[in-house]
Amino acid sequence: MENYDPNKELQDLENAVLGAILLESEALDEVSSDLKPHCFLSEANQHIFRAILELKEEGTRIDMLTVSQKIKTKGLLETMGDNRYIPSLTSRVASASNIESHARLVIEGYLGRKVVEICSQGLIKMTDRDIDIFDIYEDLKAKFDNTISEVTGNKSFDTIASIGDEFLQETNDKKEGIIPPGISLGLTVMDPYGGNNKSDLIYWGARPGMGKTAMLIKQATHAAIKNNLPIGIFSIEMKSKQLLTRIAAIDCQIDSEDLRKGNLSDAQMNLLYTSVNELKKVPIYIDPKSRELNTIISQARRMVKKHGIKQLFIDYLGLIRVKGLNDEYSRINEVSAQLKNLAKELDIPIIVFYQLSREIEKRPIEKRMPLMSDARGSGAIEQDADQMFGLFRPEYYEDCPSRKIGDTTMYYILDDNGHEIDVTGKCFIGCLKNRHGKIGTELVGFKGRFTEFHNLYEPIEDFTELKPMNQNNDFLSQ
Repeated sequence: MENYDPNKELQDLENAVLGAILLESEALDEVSSDLKPHCFLSEANQHIFRAILELKEEGTRIDMLTVSQKIKTKGLLETMGDNRYIPSLTSRVASASNIESHARLVIEGYLGRKVVEICSQGLIKMTDRDIDIFDIYEDLKAKFDNTISEVTGNKSFDTIASIGDEFLQETNDKKEGIIPPGISLGLTVMDPYGGNNKSDLIYWGARPGMGKTAMLIKQATHAAIKNNLPIGIFSIEMKSKQLLTRIAAIDCQIDSEDLRKGNLSDAQMNLLYTSVNELKKVPIYIDPKSRELNTIISQARRMVKKHGIKQLFIDYLGLIRVKGLNDEYSRINEVSAQLKNLAKELDIPIIVFYQLSREIEKRPIEKRMPLMSDARGSGAIEQDADQMFGLFRPEYYEDCPSRKIGDTTMYYILDDNGHEIDVTGKCFIGCLKNRHGKIGTELVGFKGRFTEFHNLYEPIEDFTELKPMNQNNDFLSQ
């Protein structure tokens, strides 16, 4: 019995594809988007297919004579063996009817060879004890992804006909309240801004101490606890237990510092046991280890595939590393672009927190509401963001005016007319960019003991002078 030769089978398939094109040149259109010269095992066939593509680009008729002449002109005729090779390609092909299936098998053969090659490289690298296994994994994954992207891509385009029914159904579901227009942040005054929408990249910027992590927790727990939505968190700055401490402090209304130190009464400890046992059921998935951009992307895909997460939080932008990029501007550009693509790919909102430039603190206290230009790498962030928000708690700063009222300290700032605005236990949220509608500034409550954002129940009319915010940062103007 003759031994099976997979390379011989691949050669026959390659010949069939080329023969079909030489017989019916229009068949090239059915395979040219995916099939590339390097997919062919035979060097001669690589040259022939490359010549075919060049003839097409030139607008020249494709047949045995023109292809042979192109090969001769390029001085590659000797790679064919003899002059009969190109004419022989059509001898075993009756038509081009099977060209797509044959081309697919040629591509699969190429991918199989690349898998063996890449895995072999990985095995060699694993013998080096100085190389991190996770770095090897990310390198191999990147090579696999690049290989796939070489031969695949968008094979079709969306049309109104293909997406129209889905669009109408989704819009009607929003109208009937079956699905929300966007995932609520859990703060009533922010609902008009549209919530966190599918495929959106959303940035939240602030200086240290303003409550970035507290805002992450507010949004994540509201979605996971109130709406039972699976949530993913990349906690680059905090360990998982630190996040749980913050969540439990809010849930139990226990001072976060007392909780951290264990200064709890028996009643508080019992309350904590009850709270944590309930929180165990909450679908929040935390990755405290991933810092490399490629790792974050692969882990995010895994979260969606395995746990079906509906939104992803990253805390924070400045700590994400990109291999080979050391300067901040290039790194942020790359991270922002990749995260935007990821949000679209996974069809979930990705909410990213970032730290604002310290230059903001050189402005008068009334002018410290974040602007888009306060973000490091602001050009990329502005471009890629679907929404941008900023946080500002005036009472955090030592130069915030205050007065004693009995045993209580009241913090205030002055509007442009010299009127006092009480900012004690409050935070301004500025919407700097919003592809879904309005921008403006809102006021919410902040409980410092529990690092918790909450709705204010004071009449909103008290704060009408705060809206809307303009790009001169005159958010206190009439």
